[in-house]
Amino acid sequence: MEVAGKFFKDFLGSITTDGYNVYKLFDRHREGVVRYGCMAHVRRKFVEALHTDSRSAKVVQLISELYWVESDCRIHFLSEAERALERQKRSIPILHEVWQLLKPTFDETKDFTATLFIKAVRYAVNEWEAVCRYVNNDQAEIDNNTAERLMKPICLGRKIYLFCGSEQAAKNMSLIYSIIESCKMSRLRPVKYIADVL
Repeated sequence: MEVAGKFFKDFLGSITTDGYNVYKLFDRHREGVVRYGCMAHVRRKFVEALHTDSRSAKVVQLISELYWVESDCRIHFLSEAERALERQKRSIPILHEVWQLLKPTFDETKDFTATLFIKAVRYAVNEWEAVCRYVNNDQAEIDNNTAERLMKPICLGRKIYLFCGSEQAAKNMSLIYSIIESCKMSRLRPVKYIADVL
């Protein structure tokens, strides 16, 4: 929490995270920061539980319907205001149905040993408020998959980066990575952008 607090010291805005407890400091202590939960992380836990508990299938199916709403909005090039209306009309009833499945199970299994399914239920219930926030913000996404995809090359190269040469070289590398990935998100050619800026 101390590291995250320093890193986000002057940050104001919104972040989308998984349920790692450190990120919950933004739910409790930070004015001007809104934390959104990641539906993909909720879904992943139920997918992992599919082979051990058939109840997971219904939850996965309902979460898939939430993703269909998001896909329809993208396919039809809906504006942010139109996307907000679509979410109010279609996503909120689905979220309500998921909650009706999860909450009784959560209450009934408080003293049970945690199976994969029970772990998935507990994770979802504990993250529920943050996970549902996206429907009330037409600019928010349902998950943080875009950011995670952008981080994948960095995670895959971690061992290589141990030998950057120095701490300053590592900082320089992270700066360049940030510029490159921001270019990709903005549909700009990184080499052309960097050449033009520098």
